[in-house]
Amino acid sequence: MNCRAQALLVRRSGRKLEKRWYQIASSTYANALEPSVGPKATDNLRAKAVKLARNKEEIHRIWYKEPICTLSSCLPLQEDIMSNEKLVETVDAMGKKNGLARLSNFETVEMCAKSAKEATNKFDYTHDVKDIIRKIESLLFDPNGELAAQLVANQALDFYKQDGITEIEEALQASAVERRLNDILLDDEKKNIISIDRRPAIVLSVANFSNFLDLSRKVLRNLEAGIPVVCFHRNSNSSQHVFRWAKLLADLILIHTQNESKIRSLFYFLSCDLEVQQRLLFQVLGDCPVYLTGSRSTARSVKQVARRLFASCGGPNTMILCADKALESSSFAIACRESAFIEQSGQCTALRHVIAPGANNDTLQQWLLEPPGCDHLLITTSAIDALENGQFSALLPEAPRFSQDKSAPGAPALREILKEDGYVIAGEQAEHLSLGIRDAEDRVAWRIKHRSSPEPDEAFTEHWRRVVLDVSAPPSRAGLMDERNQECIAAWLLAQQPISVCINKAAVVDAEALEFARRIWERTACVVFTIGDVLIPATTAQARPQDGEIFGELVPRNLLDTHTVAPVFVPSATPSYAASHTAENLAALADDFLNQNFRGGSSPPPGVAAIVRACKSIQMQGYCLAVWNYLQDAAVGPRRGISGSSRDILWGLQRPPIGKLGSTWLRVSANDSFDACAPVLTAFTATNAAAQLRISVHPHSSAMTKIKQTLGDALLDSTFARNLTEAHFENEVIKQKPWNVVRAADFSSGTQATTANVHSFGLVSHFITRLFPFGHVKSTRPDDPSFRRAFAESPKWLRAAIRPPPHTK
Repeated sequence: MNCRAQALLVRRSGRKLEKRWYQIASSTYANALEPSVGPKATDNLRAKAVKLARNKEEIHRIWYKEPICTLSSCLPLQEDIMSNEKLVETVDAMGKKNGLARLSNFETVEMCAKSAKEATNKFDYTHDVKDIIRKIESLLFDPNGELAAQLVANQALDFYKQDGITEIEEALQASAVERRLNDILLDDEKKNIISIDRRPAIVLSVANFSNFLDLSRKVLRNLEAGIPVVCFHRNSNSSQHVFRWAKLLADLILIHTQNESKIRSLFYFLSCDLEVQQRLLFQVLGDCPVYLTGSRSTARSVKQVARRLFASCGGPNTMILCADKALESSSFAIACRESAFIEQSGQCTALRHVIAPGANNDTLQQWLLEPPGCDHLLITTSAIDALENGQFSALLPEAPRFSQDKSAPGAPALREILKEDGYVIAGEQAEHLSLGIRDAEDRVAWRIKHRSSPEPDEAFTEHWRRVVLDVSAPPSRAGLMDERNQECIAAWLLAQQPISVCINKAAVVDAEALEFARRIWERTACVVFTIGDVLIPATTAQARPQDGEIFGELVPRNLLDTHTVAPVFVPSATPSYAASHTAENLAALADDFLNQNFRGGSSPPPGVAAIVRACKSIQMQGYCLAVWNYLQDAAVGPRRGISGSSRDILWGLQRPPIGKLGSTWLRVSANDSFDACAPVLTAFTATNAAAQLRISVHPHSSAMTKIKQTLGDALLDSTFARNLTEAHFENEVIKQKPWNVVRAADFSSGTQATTANVHSFGLVSHFITRLFPFGHVKSTRPDDPSFRRAFAESPKWLRAAIRPPPHTK
């Protein structure tokens, strides 16, 4: 039976083919943020976690007595199998030995991986699964329970996490939003609107925020959708606390699924070395979605063996101080210090780069380490003390000093490397070591360069868990705000793509600085953008996704394909990344279009309608219409954050960066069909971003004729769209450095964002986030009319070209 016939049967069966968007910026997505959700973590949780963590020796004894091992709730691992495992010592985040791990051989983990894949074929999803997993989740994250305290304590001991309480709070609140999104996703699958891929989800665990990002977002959200989950052991450091939550989860699954043995086949933890993991990904799990939060270098490496990788990667977070005397402000100093020192520079939003007019070495050390009027000590006696005292940005005594910090035996110490690169080490220029400077001596470093910003191709080494700061120092505030300097700053932010940028004004009312902030935001594509002032300064480490402060860790857009299938954002329904539109639903959308039935939405603008008619495939016609339906609901300009938030928030989809650096190039190669180009053409033609698309077509491409017929010559700019061979095109990319390069070949057999074309017609919102920026911009003030006036009407917000309804008398 063809798809149109199936679509007709869907209609006759009485099923609705309604629009149900649960992805970013849609109306339903926005509603999932309302009202304020989830309880806050309590002082009781803090007290319990501290009490557990104080018993450090006993916990370490358990970590030696009960080593990390491969877990499977459905496959009893025999003693003869376990006897072949390799026993190794594990280390914590500071390199101190803290337990044992039994590493399984390839045959053992291959057996588990194949069991997970077989579960995909045997398992029929029912809502009982969701109910059981959510019951388990409520036990794990209950702020008054024992298990949440274990999560926090284990993390404090293994990762030296100072503030695990806020992470549990965010998990409680943001997960409530993501459960709502999952509910709608599962409901649409039941209606045959979308299909969820239930091949095993592979989770490569992160060191920090593993309780929320891994356990909650990646593991539980997939499990409740009936998707098998395979977690991999961390082979670097901080592996114990990850295994301990995996063990808690496996035990709870056994307890709560006595009569549901199939559910036990859904969760696995594989303890094996890196070589075995890579072999497993390549040979057995290569067609499975993989989820990673980590460094860009790690994502690049994993993407080479896991073509369906969904990665979140850090970037050089930046603070800009719009004040001539920024180094005289204690509030700016504290904001800078908290941003740079958060979790001993062990959080993805930690500050790496500051732009401060007039900064110099003579005053920076005191400003950063001993700001006037601040009696807050830099150092704490332990991460457990920080947890007990509510700290999050203290230096830890366990962290090695730069002079002792070596990447390998015989390698030069980090202090030597930093000094060779021009960094100043705290304490070396002080005439006397006061309390704050003594605390930071040989633990904090900075480098000042007298300029408005780095060159676009200048990248900073991350220095994870080391407090290292680069400072750009224009001569004055006026120099900072000069038009040419604005372009330089925007160019660097585009090229390096920080997660978070914050701009602090010199005064509460500072129209010039607010205009400067707006222009920087419009010319960039940062997901997290915050504006503060001298009284309520902004930090880089501020984002509450559940309030509308949409969060994401993105690479520069033109590097997307080498790091991830598509951008990952929070909140979102994790199973949606591997979901697709059904052929029947797409065919029904195409039939609706032919019958002029737009189901309450607006008819497509002429350009979109022409693209749809030119598509050869019925499914591609439907997909382009799905793109249009989504955009007319989601591309509506900014949405406001939830009422009652402590900050004034605008969020939504955005156009590519405004200005000469914001173009997107669509490459049409010799063998690409018009259908492969159609979704990209639809997305731009349907919005106010149309003028930012440039099309380059191979001389022998047959798609050019249809492109001209549907769009005319308006988008075929002579500079970019002339007939170029592949080699000439790549040279043009290197020479002109467009913001984004999209290749029609990526969508030649569907539009899921994967060059391997593993899964066709992925959800349109994930396709759209490959093309357009998204995120939020906020003021640190809860009600800031001047901020809203400056940003709400900006042309940077993506807006659909909705046709007005016919005039009626």
